[in-house]
Amino acid sequence: MTRGQALVKAYKTVASEKEQTAENIRLSIVMALCVEMLQSSFHIVDDMMDGSTVRRNRPCWYRVNNIGAAAANDAVLVENGVYQILKKYFSDKPYYLNTLELFHDVTLKTALGQVLDVNVAAKGAGKLPDLNIYTMERYRSIAKYKTCYFACCFPFTLAMFVAGLNDEELLRQGNNILMEIGQFLQVQDDYLDCFEDSTITGKVSTDIETRKCTWLIVTAMQRATPQQKVVLADCYGCKDPLKIARVKEVYEELDLHSAYSAFVQDRYKVINNLIDELSHDLPPQLFYNFMWMLRK
Repeated sequence: MTRGQALVKAYKTVASEKEQTAENIRLSIVMALCVEMLQSSFHIVDDMMDGSTVRRNRPCWYRVNNIGAAAANDAVLVENGVYQILKKYFSDKPYYLNTLELFHDVTLKTALGQVLDVNVAAKGAGKLPDLNIYTMERYRSIAKYKTCYFACCFPFTLAMFVAGLNDEELLRQGNNILMEIGQFLQVQDDYLDCFEDSTITGKVSTDIETRKCTWLIVTAMQRATPQQKVVLADCYGCKDPLKIARVKEVYEELDLHSAYSAFVQDRYKVINNLIDELSHDLPPQLFYNFMWMLRK
């Protein structure tokens, strides 16, 4: 529940002491739960589309008690439950309309990110994938819409609303930093999905067999020799465990571990520089907290 926790922590960081009444803190928690519910509705559908088996070390919802395709309706119920809760707790608040518009806007952006993600994976279905589609520009677009808005900008902006801070310039500055953090988060997710133990990440990766446009395949395509590209073309998008292992071997040959370490160091510098340039009205600790929580 890092998104929800980030929202509450952000609220406590930006709101004045006078504003941090027991009731307002409670409202920030309710708002955070709405964010987590919306994310759960996305996960239900996303796991069905990807054919995933495990989420947070438990069976994906569509696999519980043979729910199957009926899980799609459960996702709709969970999403609409969000708006019932928002109406109950926030309809009398001055930021209610802005909150509703933001929930709808982020839902649309995330759905568009899912379209970009799925469309890349679907290209070449039933035949060898066209590896030329795995470009850094395409990858950043997917990460921007599927991850950055929801995972980072969304909880921050909601926290600002609850704190009574609706300054467009402050929101712009904060979201610029959070977009960078979101890109970083998606690269980290791709890397850990491939190389980390599933009992630690809480899910079994299907990125290779489903032809996902990840940072790993994009970086591999930038570094690979013609012979390695032939291997990737033959194995990427296959469910055969041996071919999945062969893709990972190419990643090892290309030393993507070192490439990832270099990426992390570079992004930390960029993000820290952006934080240093912040207006005094936004505490730097707010963004360091986001980095720490999302990385953890």
